[in-house]
Amino acid sequence: MTVLLANSVRRNSFRLLATGAITLSLLTAACVPNLPVQSEDSENSRLRMFAAGLSDIDKVYLDAPDMTHLAVAGLEGLRQIEPGLFIREGDGETRLSIGAANVYSAKTPNDPNGWAAYFVTALERAAGVSVALEHAQNEKIFNAVFNNVSRKLDPYSRYASAKKAAANRIKRQGFGGIGVSLKAHPKGATILKLAPGLPAEKSKLKVGDIIITIGDSAVAGFSVAKIRDLIRGPVNVPVSVRILRPGQSAAQRYLLERARITAKTVFDSYHKGIGVFRINGFNRDTASALERALSKAQLRHGKKMRGIVLDLRNNPGGLLDQAVDIANLFLQGGQIIATKGRHKNSLQDFQATPGDILEGLPIAVLINGATASAAEILAAALQDNGRAVVIGSSSFGKGTVQTVLRLPNDGEFILTWALIVAPSGYALQKLGVIPTVCTAGKSNAQLIIKQFQKGDFERSRTLLRLRRAADFRDPRQQRRIKKLCPWRPNRDIGLDRRVAELMLRAQDRYARAANLARVPSGS
Repeated sequence: MTVLLANSVRRNSFRLLATGAITLSLLTAACVPNLPVQSEDSENSRLRMFAAGLSDIDKVYLDAPDMTHLAVAGLEGLRQIEPGLFIREGDGETRLSIGAANVYSAKTPNDPNGWAAYFVTALERAAGVSVALEHAQNEKIFNAVFNNVSRKLDPYSRYASAKKAAANRIKRQGFGGIGVSLKAHPKGATILKLAPGLPAEKSKLKVGDIIITIGDSAVAGFSVAKIRDLIRGPVNVPVSVRILRPGQSAAQRYLLERARITAKTVFDSYHKGIGVFRINGFNRDTASALERALSKAQLRHGKKMRGIVLDLRNNPGGLLDQAVDIANLFLQGGQIIATKGRHKNSLQDFQATPGDILEGLPIAVLINGATASAAEILAAALQDNGRAVVIGSSSFGKGTVQTVLRLPNDGEFILTWALIVAPSGYALQKLGVIPTVCTAGKSNAQLIIKQFQKGDFERSRTLLRLRRAADFRDPRQQRRIKKLCPWRPNRDIGLDRRVAELMLRAQDRYARAANLARVPSGS
């Protein structure tokens, strides 16, 4: 997926591509090895695909792969097509059999190209024994092999077929719509609401109009979800709809040019001197929407506003660049986040530039176990720079970056290639961000603040030190850290907010808590 960065944020290391936007990922070209130019018959298509896919993993995956382990897993994936297939690897040889028949045996390869050649020959021989493999289309074979390989990597690495990848590319470029809310109607769908400034409103459609056809398709009896999918499509590409207006006998056709529809992700409120900004995701408009909401609150409340709450609870993440841009709104300098992997292009360092939109006004950040990905980046950046007090329970721990690699069949390999590293040096993966003020298992906001000012202050210092020193790959350390401030779903959701407001209303208390988590300059 592509990471987009605003010009205001200084970037060290290589320059990121800026061609579309998707959650936490970088777009690169597939690492296809130098193979002889051959005709695109089935055998050579397979050779190119297996060599490209395995080479991609070998070159860019986060950890150095055990190629034999992955290749054997890929061969075992062929059991989805031929259940009788069996693989045995050992004593320097890899043997493939089907039922009682020994189909192919050869010296175990030691590199991606060698394994690609093994796959092709093994499949050719197996087709003489298995009717299922003989008649299997290439895409079915690629799916069986690479899906099984992906399962041996991590939950976020995956293969996308040519068809699925084409849909993914359209999605990355952005879907367009016409700006309507719909409800079911026997003849199609009734318009409930029109979004201001979008194609439906501009074309004078009205609430109560009934959409009866989309393109050449009558939509009577279709679900609202199906109708919505038919309306959606590439931005700036027109869609034809026929509208039946109540009180009129004849339907009228409209040609509407689809526009990009961006969901609202920032919701603001104000309570007794505290601005509250709930962010439920990070799309391409989130940073600018928050900046607008902050400016509006400052203009309306001025010096009466004593601080703000950024509520990131239940925020699954989204675009990395948006989290970086939001952190940059509040920081005068310092590191926002870094990404680190084996490939040189995965080494990224995002630095803040001068200019704090709030001019030092206190910030509290709320997190829980459903705070993930880009939301964790924002929380960690503000916490480690001493710019906010993080309150709640430990976050989810989705701390990796994926890259999208195009394959010779026009499919894609989405591979994890970098870890996200907080300014204090710890990886977010698996263990997430631990709050400065832990509210897990507690119910009284006043008591939480009172205890924090006493013994819990030093306890919080210890918890932060333990979290930052923990190795997420060590299962024993994982279990230990997860017990420090565990999330309890469905508890009092107002508790964290009450704690935040008490924290923000006492400047000395706030400053002490914020500085507790600050990473010393130059460390």
